[in-house]
Amino acid sequence: MNVLAGKRTGAESKVVPADSDAPVFFGLYSHGDSHAAKREGGEGAGEVVPHSYHSAEWFIHFPYPAPGAEEGQNNATDMYDFVATEGQSNHRNLLYATQIRLALHALASPSSSSSSASRKKRPVISLLNCCRSGGLLEFMRRPSAIQPDLALFLMCSSQGHRDSLVSGFWSAFFSELRDTLRRGSGSDTDMMQLFFVAERRYHRENKYEALNHLKVSRRTAESDPDPDPD
Repeated sequence: MNVLAGKRTGAESKVVPADSDAPVFFGLYSHGDSHAAKREGGEGAGEVVPHSYHSAEWFIHFPYPAPGAEEGQNNATDMYDFVATEGQSNHRNLLYATQIRLALHALASPSSSSSSASRKKRPVISLLNCCRSGGLLEFMRRPSAIQPDLALFLMCSSQGHRDSLVSGFWSAFFSELRDTLRRGSGSDTDMMQLFFVAERRYHRENKYEALNHLKVSRRTAESDPDPDPD
């Protein structure tokens, strides 16, 4: 979080410059999961409510815990003060969707050093490759997250309730990116086109997943024969 926020914790710390408008690619490859953050009738009462951005927290596993204030990081405890960790004993090893959301919005916000007349929003591209990674982007369903000029392009490797294949979309995306760059300046591929080409490559290289994708698409079409064109 300090790296993304541009906060140096030491003289040699490498961070994303807070005073820059340069684009940032933010990628994470790890294990992922989710837990309920809300129960019917309040904490400790009733049944766990269905997973949604209103009632659950998605997270990514990290191999080492975030340091506490007693280890010299006075702002480290604040990283979890606003997160519904639901009593997770190892929550310091977890990076939550709430934290990622704040980091992404901070990265994409105008540079604090820019003048008001020339403030630009930094373009941010993110690829989250872990099980249930779609849940990490659930915040985009919130009305308050809909900002047409917010320069975010977010990708995930699975739906919020599905596991991801090992390597999976991560390998497909970077293989397609490599091939696109090798074609040189003559290629006018934009990020949306790159994503769709990588998605096709992913299904082509993972036939079992492609079959599941077709089944889900068919069930969706049968349940909603006249979908909203938007």
